[in-house]
Amino acid sequence: MFGLFDAVALVQSPFDWDRVLAIVEDPLPAASLEVLLACVAPRGSVAVPRHVSAELRRRHRLVGRSEIAVLASLVDGYLLGAKRFRYFNTGRVWTPLLGAEGSPGLKTLKLPWYVAFPPTEPRRFQIAYQWDRVQRWASGK
Repeated sequence: MFGLFDAVALVQSPFDWDRVLAIVEDPLPAASLEVLLACVAPRGSVAVPRHVSAELRRRHRLVGRSEIAVLASLVDGYLLGAKRFRYFNTGRVWTPLLGAEGSPGLKTLKLPWYVAFPPTEPRRFQIAYQWDRVQRWASGK
């Protein structure tokens, strides 16, 4: 969490965007930086030049615009907004979105399926497990 605050503090200072692009060459850091910038830019914290956004997007194919919007809203609403994770489990949302296989649009379309039937849960198709989840959701736990 402290790394996130450090990154936000860095982005708020005068920034050499060409140096940033020289450092962030690999796909995973480029995707991570694009998600971070999507979280802070709407708050007016930083003005990201168009060439930087375009170059970051070109350097990775891990997440598309729709995934970035979902991830930014999760970070903004849950991590920065201090809401409790109730409906979205980070593993259930982030793993499919940031997984390497599949096109970004297809991964977004699969997201409701992964939330309803988490791939890492061996009991995901059992009625008793799903009923328990519905009861916990309804009770706010």
